Amino acid sequence: MGNLVSCFQRLIHPDWLLERNGGEWLLRESQAGADQHGLLRISGGPSLAFSLDKPGADPWPFMKAEQLPGIRKVSDALVLLEKAGQTYVFAIEMKSDNESKALRQIHNARLFTHWVLGLLQSHRHWQGDYGFCGIISFAPRRQERRGVTSRAAALPKPTQSHGYPVFRLHNHPRLNLMDVLESLAGASDVRP
Repeated sequence: MGNLVSCFQRLIHPDWLLERNGGEWLLRESQAGADQHGLLRISGGPSLAFSLDKPGADPWPFMKAEQLPGIRKVSDALVLLEKAGQTYVFAIEMKSDNESKALRQIHNARLFTHWVLGLLQSHRHWQGDYGFCGIISFAPRRQERRGVTSRAAALPKPTQSHGYPVFRLHNHPRLNLMDVLESLAGASDVRP
């Protein structure tokens, strides 16, 4: 029995992993009309990141898309992270403006996560608990001008949605998940 990141490394086909550049996962906006600002760089420790939202690929070939709209929608990326023996799952959704749709897709990602983790536990591949957090990254995600600052913008305070914390990020081209965990630790009324 291993930790959750190693279980998902064995479970997720490499074609569905996010692109990696050094110590960062690269999440690209796949929607038509996405411009050069449709990139979010994700870092922050031992992790695994994958997406079920790939252009031209169908993660649910057994479900008919047109019959029940929305059933096949999950967030743009799921990132699993281990820190000090605790497992965290982050559902990340990139949107230009539709927050309610983003919240629904993050909730779908939580349901998907709960299902997969239930299967892993049922077959004794993993036993444990996890924290879940949603992150909505709103466009634009523009880079800061050089020479302006070396510090990233502070994270906003998370809010609760369906019993888990959700961050709403505006103009954050980089996301350090350790900063997210630190922000959650400082928010006494919000827990993953």
